[in-house]
Amino acid sequence: MKRNTFKIMLYLKRQKLKAQGEVPIYMRVTVRGERAEICLQRFVLPDHWIQQTGRTKARSLQANLLNEYLQQCENRVYEVQKELEHIGRDVTAAAIKARYNGADPDKRFLLQEFDAYLARKSELVGKEITHATIQKYRMCLSHLKEYVKQELHEKDVAMSSVTFEMIDGFDHFLKTDKNQQQNTTVKTMRTLKSFIRYAEDNEWINRNPFGKYRGKLKPVDRGFLTMEEVNAILKHSFKMARLQQVADVFVFCCFTGLAYSDVKELTPAHLVRSDDGSWMITKKRRKTHSQLSIPLLATAQQLVEKYKKHPCRKENRVFPVVTNQKMNAYLQEVGDLCGINKEISSHLARHTFATTIALSHEVPIEVVSKLLGHSTIAMTQHYARMNTTRIKMEMAKLDHLLQGDPTTDQKPLQALLVDFHLN
Repeated sequence: MKRNTFKIMLYLKRQKLKAQGEVPIYMRVTVRGERAEICLQRFVLPDHWIQQTGRTKARSLQANLLNEYLQQCENRVYEVQKELEHIGRDVTAAAIKARYNGADPDKRFLLQEFDAYLARKSELVGKEITHATIQKYRMCLSHLKEYVKQELHEKDVAMSSVTFEMIDGFDHFLKTDKNQQQNTTVKTMRTLKSFIRYAEDNEWINRNPFGKYRGKLKPVDRGFLTMEEVNAILKHSFKMARLQQVADVFVFCCFTGLAYSDVKELTPAHLVRSDDGSWMITKKRRKTHSQLSIPLLATAQQLVEKYKKHPCRKENRVFPVVTNQKMNAYLQEVGDLCGINKEISSHLARHTFATTIALSHEVPIEVVSKLLGHSTIAMTQHYARMNTTRIKMEMAKLDHLLQGDPTTDQKPLQALLVDFHLN
């Protein structure tokens, strides 16, 4: 194709006059006599327009930005022309317009590709990822579809048109229209970011639009129960079987650090007797697939014994664990009956194990990290807190040292070795 058969001209559509007196700017691409018009979504006063240069003559920051944008539009058309030549496509005015607007059939589209990506991910459930992970992707895609339809007024958008502005707009949409809190929004955006990274690796986009996105999680203290509160639940006799069972499962998790998903799938085969006669939980974490080896403390062993003849054993389960939603609802009732004025959830047991059961009784954080199945100490530090009892104990040691007595009475795990008698 010869150069002189390719022309670009910027002009005004004066018949589309706006109320403010401005008119839209169009770009006409001519290839071998064939024309295609592209609306540039910009407006200018006719008196400020210079047709010979295809620019505004106004002198202001806004006018300068407009002229820069118009130059970028022209540059993009030349880039599209080269792209079509490079892939061996016929360079026509229609093809240039289509590729410029992201409607080229060779292009990928955001929602369409995200949907296909989700389908591929779903095939890995139970192998590499969990059902909960897929649910996060589905929710993200659902919100993204709403955003594209409601805010962008489109059925889908080309991958090439996914910009930081769109990413930032989606973030705002989640916080306002979907009423998501900061951390929920950040997690949703991270889910989208993983797909965008996948698209970038496949060269569907030239630049990752998340480059300037700075979504940060806010620190959240989920709290923990004190030893007195754990004992209050342990020693309380609940009249309703459902509450007693939920309370027992919760306390078991407080003394083992198991997450809800792990205690739910706990089977008798996961309970292994060591050479010294002690019992251990040996299984892989459902979430990370890391290997767990958790020695059972006396209280945990008693709870296992309590349910040995329960019907749940016929289903090859150690405990009768209800759904997480029901468990959290029942735990609120448990807390009320035990006089605990805290929001109790199944995950609170894991924090209680790390803080109250282990660290407060001088179990090294490296050991706690292994018991929780964490890959790094940094992950465990999120669970680690100093409660009042531990602070008093450490200050008492310091006082002895300051008084010239280097010996202190060290009794790690003393409170944990006490046998709790179940009602």
